[in-house]
Amino acid sequence: MNPSKKIFNASKQNRPALEISGRSACGRMCDYCPQSEYNLSYKKIDSENSKLTLSQVIKIQKKIPIDTVIHWTGFVEPLELKDFSLICSFLHEKGYSQLLGTTLTGYKENINFLFDNFNIFDAGISLHLPDDEGLMKGKFDEQYSDNVNKLLRSIKVDSSSIHVSIALIGETFHRNILSVVEQYKHDFSITKTRALSTRSGLIDIKKFGYKDSKKVNKITGPYYCSIQRLNQGVLLPNGLVSICCQDFGLKNILGSLQDSTLEQLYLRIEQDSLLSGKFMAGEMEPCIHCEYYLPFAINNSFYKKIVRYIPDFVKDYVNKYRNKTAI
Repeated sequence: MNPSKKIFNASKQNRPALEISGRSACGRMCDYCPQSEYNLSYKKIDSENSKLTLSQVIKIQKKIPIDTVIHWTGFVEPLELKDFSLICSFLHEKGYSQLLGTTLTGYKENINFLFDNFNIFDAGISLHLPDDEGLMKGKFDEQYSDNVNKLLRSIKVDSSSIHVSIALIGETFHRNILSVVEQYKHDFSITKTRALSTRSGLIDIKKFGYKDSKKVNKITGPYYCSIQRLNQGVLLPNGLVSICCQDFGLKNILGSLQDSTLEQLYLRIEQDSLLSGKFMAGEMEPCIHCEYYLPFAINNSFYKKIVRYIPDFVKDYVNKYRNKTAI
């Protein structure tokens, strides 16, 4: 196999995905997400189209291969998108697999839609719940606690095969939902995040108590994406697709689904000699600031052969971060 082809294959998942960021801003403004950077960067690109609509999705849907997994994740809270339920239902009818990542905040209509239609998200549901230190912003009152309880109870009673995970960034869950989470600790996967992405260098994770992850730079050779994001771009409200969910500054726009198919966009870097050269040389933006942009030697048998000669701090980094999903 062509060496460059091996690099790009390793930087992609077996099945393509498309994350959706349906708004130009997120109401949560969590401390560990550079929302101001995303909001300002998007306004520079498009100051008019701030919300994704059903009509827009209908226009571009045929350019998204049916085997693409739709991820309601990206840069913003999906339930804050007014057309969320309409778009979800449309994509479900077309046969797309969907995954939802949510804080369970947003339009009341969308929350109620989720209560009744959680099985639409056959690829899984990830509930990112608030901490008690105030890192996540929002109103987490009794009604919010009731909503969390109602969703988890509904999924449990339904005996759904949908994989549900509960994630926390912080020390403890918010006091108003602590008892609810405790109630379902044997029913769903609960994870306290130990490793936090720097969002391509846009946040200082040390101020949140997380260890600073230094990029491996003492191993030479072509670079690759160790979390395989080269075929998991982010759809923006105006139809543009950013390279991945770490690109809050929107420094690498692959193109628009109004003009190209998703397959064409995902091949853009690989098939352009200048861009592919920059990517493999470790010079691609915003990847150069990302801890998951690593020398390919770490991923192949060569690394295994020289592992005993590599300093322990590098091995610790690799063991902790290689092939992990960025949070």
